[in-house]
Amino acid sequence: MKNQLKILLINPFFFFFSQDRYDLEKVKNKTEFVEAPLGLGYLSAYIKKYFKNIDIEVYDANAMAISEIIKSNDVNMKHLFGLVETKIKTYRPDIIGISALFEFNGYIALKFIHLVKKAEKNIITIMGGAYASHSFNKAFKNKNLDFIIKGEGEEGFRQFIEYILNERNVKDVGSLIYRSNGGIKANSTVLVNNIDTIPRVDRSNFLMDLYASYSVRLANRHSKISYIPRLASILTSRGCPYKCAFCSTRLQWGPKIRYRKISDVMSEIKWLKDTYNINTFFFPDDNICTNSKHFIEFLKQLKKEKIKWLSGGFQVSAMTDEAINLCIESGLLYFPMSFESGANETLKKLKKPLNIKQSEDFVKRARLIDNNIYIFGSWITALPFETLEDIDKTHAFAKYLDLDWSSFYCYQPYPGTEIYQYCIDKGYIQENEENVKSPVALLNAISTENFSASEVVFKNYCANIDINFLNNRNLNGRGNFTQAYRDFVDIINNYPTHVFAHYALSNYFNNLGNKKKSRYFLMKARESSEVEKFYEPFIKHFNLTKELLE
Repeated sequence: MKNQLKILLINPFFFFFSQDRYDLEKVKNKTEFVEAPLGLGYLSAYIKKYFKNIDIEVYDANAMAISEIIKSNDVNMKHLFGLVETKIKTYRPDIIGISALFEFNGYIALKFIHLVKKAEKNIITIMGGAYASHSFNKAFKNKNLDFIIKGEGEEGFRQFIEYILNERNVKDVGSLIYRSNGGIKANSTVLVNNIDTIPRVDRSNFLMDLYASYSVRLANRHSKISYIPRLASILTSRGCPYKCAFCSTRLQWGPKIRYRKISDVMSEIKWLKDTYNINTFFFPDDNICTNSKHFIEFLKQLKKEKIKWLSGGFQVSAMTDEAINLCIESGLLYFPMSFESGANETLKKLKKPLNIKQSEDFVKRARLIDNNIYIFGSWITALPFETLEDIDKTHAFAKYLDLDWSSFYCYQPYPGTEIYQYCIDKGYIQENEENVKSPVALLNAISTENFSASEVVFKNYCANIDINFLNNRNLNGRGNFTQAYRDFVDIINNYPTHVFAHYALSNYFNNLGNKKKSRYFLMKARESSEVEKFYEPFIKHFNLTKELLE
């Protein structure tokens, strides 16, 4: 080993809409996934704290690729992979850590592992993230992968470096998964109990201006804003006390919520404002509002900063009137709510701490406080124990609630979770398969004796068309036409030939009395139906054949 250990932490490419490449139009429309790799930044900061003779760097290959595509106006995957290989060869690291943040992007992380060994076979490879943590048997089929750190990475990675420096035995490295005597061994998990001991995210190699200017689509879509947003992500907590049977968050971060000091979070917010001119903040916490007292105090402090912000999601049952008010007053752009189901029986089986009365109550209270605040509902259907009647209940309940938008996701079986094992035991999925293939779960489902995958995919998409396009609340109920317009245009930016988005815009302009533009978008809907045959059965289902097909 060299006198100075060199470590490269890589955030791989992130293909949100496909399996193997970026989409040029989506890159140009700023709808591909680009987010600062906070986990790698924390790892870098933690290692720098404990080791003075280590050169460590974060390389965000995803952000690099987006930047290259924007500059060249071209998607050349061979060139992009070549740039990653060049980085590896020029940096010459002893260890490369690859992030497989989600289950569905494990395959691209493994491609990067292969690329590392191709560049230099003696580099030690290690992987972290949900895929590596919970699908390690599949990941280790790739012989180029040497080690895995399970769950939270900081302390385990620190101990792993001590092992590499011959200061610790491999069996004493917390959270390490490794090959041993022809098998795979997993050491006990280690967490950082006080996350305030983890230094602030090391952003020294982050493409901060790209993050700030690129990932602003949701800020522009879900709220009427009169400023140019510049976005940054900050994590304020880790862990989950709930035992939801379908979710792997608890497995990844532990069963106890650990909060950062509010004063430290506020200090980081002020630093980002002053250093990078950030005015919009995204908090990707899984449970930011679970501790009501802490959440209320945080919101009060946030209110003083006069910024706008977004969250990864809110627990419905934790949203008191005071919390709703303070969210709005402190600059929240929209409420992302995980309602999950419109059937209490399903919620009980999910072990979700929620019932449909609480969901209904939250929406009514939020509308009374601010009728124009955007409420986004997330729903899961096609769970393996559901019937078609249960799925219909969810669709009907979503339509009943006064929401701005609903997303219906077919259940995805995440390894390590209770329902994943249920699916294995029932034979609905095979353990050796990659069962989570895409983050766009609307069009992926399992089959059971109660329904086929194609059947529930069709029902889900019909609900999407019905609730979000044909009977959109802002267009046909609340009269918030401007918001409806923002939603439909955003969909078209993502999917230029989306028949029902064009059709909804036709109705939008018809409501405004603009017959010329209404005819134009009806024509675009008809043209799109000719190009995208996917929509034909849905057009027929809603009896729009004469308007859109003939």
